[in-house]
Amino acid sequence: MKDLKTRSSTNTWIERSASEIVNGIYQRAADVFQIDESLLRHRSEEHSTLATHNSIAESLQLTRYRKNQEYAPHHDFVYPRVSNRYQPTRYATLLIYLNDNFEGGETIFPRATNGEYHDGIKIQPKAGTAVLFYNMLPDGNVDDLSQHGGKKVVNGTKWVANMWVWDPIID
Repeated sequence: MKDLKTRSSTNTWIERSASEIVNGIYQRAADVFQIDESLLRHRSEEHSTLATHNSIAESLQLTRYRKNQEYAPHHDFVYPRVSNRYQPTRYATLLIYLNDNFEGGETIFPRATNGEYHDGIKIQPKAGTAVLFYNMLPDGNVDDLSQHGGKKVVNGTKWVANMWVWDPIID
């Protein structure tokens, strides 16, 4: 059952192998993350000699927000079981804006501040751009300031793709 108080959008998952376009997104993302793109590949016989046992990236999540749909502020990191000695979680998020012919739908970081903004940061989506943010601090702790959300779409339909990357040290 969907929690409509938190998220009212719809989504689906797209595997890297779905098309050359999707594969290209993963390759460009590796450039942005400044990591070897093979770390973002699922393992198979074809890629059995890669350094990790699994891809550190999840499948792309394609999300559609229609008029009046939104995503309440939340974190992308997860709290692993205490018994897991490695404490794996989502290390970084790449949020890709696929269109901008809608009103509203800004991405907000309500806890983040800087010299210019003291009440959170708001990003107006622009087609073909992306926002990269880290869910973990350099010391391995989760970053509470990574809390973010999608404001309500006032008019039109917003499309985004999310790529979540897990800590590359943990496998």
